[in-house]
Amino acid sequence: MLLMAYTNWFIPLCIGVSFIFAVTVVVLTIATLVFRARVNKKYDRGKFSG
Repeated sequence: MLLMAYTNWFIPLCIGVSFIFAVTVVVLTIATLVFRARVNKKYDRGKFSG
C-alpha cells in the first residue's frame, strides 16, 4: 500500500520536473537564438557568417 502511494506521488513529480526542464530548455534556446540574431544584425552589417 505504501509503495503504491509513493509511486502515485513520485510519477507526477517526475513528469512535472521533466516538463519544467523541457520548457526551460526551450525558453533558453529561443532566447539564445534571438540574442544571437540581434547581435548579428547589430555587428555583422548585413554579412552572413557560418
